[in-house]
Amino acid sequence: MRCIGVLAAGLLAASGVAPASAQDGSGQGTIGIELNRLDQTDEGCRLFIDFTNDLAFDLSELGFELVLFDADGQVHGLWELKSGRVGQGRSRLKAFNFADVACDAIARARFNYVFECTATDAELAADVCLDAVTLSSAAGVPLADR
Repeated sequence: MRCIGVLAAGLLAASGVAPASAQDGSGQGTIGIELNRLDQTDEGCRLFIDFTNDLAFDLSELGFELVLFDADGQVHGLWELKSGRVGQGRSRLKAFNFADVACDAIARARFNYVFECTATDAELAADVCLDAVTLSSAAGVPLADR
């Protein structure tokens, strides 16, 4: 994980199974990114992000930029995050620590762009993965691409 703003280490939390039938209209499938939960820690805010791979192949790495905003629309910072390996038809939950960021100060999150997309044994164009990304939030904080 490369830092553009204030950043602590990314932590692996768990993985599970997800259906492999979702399609994005192009027939290639989707990569679901869900902002699942925010937990306040002594160091800052821990964001749990659930990655679901409904593509036709294993995903070795998805690197993307995340932007966090406060209620006034001011940027907390920009972070480059990586999913790690997500097998075909599987999900992976990861925790990312954002030092010196209070969870209750985060009003929204924006998925800016994909900077890395690697399938098993092949590097994909970032726009292939970007087109496959679907965003959602179960955390009470919206996650969108605008």
